[in-house]
Amino acid sequence: HEVTIGQYRNFLESLSHLSAQDQAAFNHPQQPAEKTDHLPTDWTALAAAAEKGGVWSGRLVSDGCPIIGVDWWDAHAFATWQGSRLPTLDEWQAAAQVTPAIAGWGKATSPVRDRSKSGLIGMAGNVSEWTRDSEINPAYQLRPKKPVACGGSFLTPSTGVSARTWLKDRSDRAEDLGFRTLFEK
Repeated sequence: HEVTIGQYRNFLESLSHLSAQDQAAFNHPQQPAEKTDHLPTDWTALAAAAEKGGVWSGRLVSDGCPIIGVDWWDAHAFATWQGSRLPTLDEWQAAAQVTPAIAGWGKATSPVRDRSKSGLIGMAGNVSEWTRDSEINPAYQLRPKKPVACGGSFLTPSTGVSARTWLKDRSDRAEDLGFRTLFEK
């Protein structure tokens, strides 16, 4: 399932006990110098609502809901901290053999209808997800590679598992954009 608000909260709390130099160990080498933290958009309000099972941005949230409002640098830092990584576009697509049902917003572990044949949850809904590498958009093959988010979201449920979004850059954030991580065997 997608990385949850609760899991991301643990990451931020862990970072808060480290020096700035030790925190930087989780940053990607190309992370812009002006990016100094990994706080999601509106983190204080989102975290408070999730902790008490309240409403944020018109939606019921809990620590079990997917983390949103994170950029690629945040997702990379979390994955590095966790000892995992973001999936490539090809890996994400290979894992996305799902049933046709699309899940809406909710806990990342609960959408039984949106479960792949390999047991992955939320591939066709809930939030779109960052992937590791930038890729060429097949519709614009002469343009440079761009970061890719995969899967539909609660804001674009009709696109489902086949959705691909080429983002402007790794600093993009959205209230329906999260991520999942991949552990190597």
